[in-house]
Amino acid sequence: MNGTHTEFEKTDSHGSYVGMRFDLEYAKQYLRGDVSDRFYNKKQIENVLASVNQAQMSIEDLTNKLKSNVRLEGWRIGEYIAMATIEKFFGVKICHDPNLETTSTNASLAGADLIGTTLLENKTVFLIGEVKTSSSPKSPPGITYKLATELKELSDVEGSRVTSAVRWLMLHKNYFDESAINEAYENYQYRKITGMLIRDTSPNKKDMEKKYLKLLSSLSEDIFLLMVALYMPIKIGDFKKYMVA
Repeated sequence: MNGTHTEFEKTDSHGSYVGMRFDLEYAKQYLRGDVSDRFYNKKQIENVLASVNQAQMSIEDLTNKLKSNVRLEGWRIGEYIAMATIEKFFGVKICHDPNLETTSTNASLAGADLIGTTLLENKTVFLIGEVKTSSSPKSPPGITYKLATELKELSDVEGSRVTSAVRWLMLHKNYFDESAINEAYENYQYRKITGMLIRDTSPNKKDMEKKYLKLLSSLSEDIFLLMVALYMPIKIGDFKKYMVA
């Protein structure tokens, strides 16, 4: 695809990692289009809010209140870059919107940044993942240690973060592809766990390689590990300049 480049890539029997780079003009348009469209998805916000019993507040009031709380920090936009990218380039259907969960602690009520469905060996399965942003000149950046820890937690099928993510999705399944979600639930023991690293530095496979290999060696073959580093030619703090409501 014009404007996108694969800088490094490795594929194993139950895992892969990829380093992608966007050209400047493509990155600007991506933020204005794919990312902004997802970030300001009023229809999805209204649908999910309609499923919640909020006394004395109309859907319009709730939507306006939520939108007034939407924050344009670089790390928050990074989550939406990750969702748009994993859906556009990796065959995933994302079924989650972090802006619906904005809290004082920035914690995800759903238990993960990325929640959706995808195919794994011709089965529809859950995809659950985490997103980090970093401008650190170090490779790997320090934040990858936290990312690896969180992905390890997501490999535990009985763990609280996995059960929270699946519970959230099952509660909201009628607003997404319900049949795919039901099929993924039947294949509960199989899933993809995904780590997305959003960078504004030069591509470097050291950002992911060691963590990927260490994680992969600890996972059962029921779990597919996908790690993606996306290198943006725009500083993380400047992402908000290109967001279009």
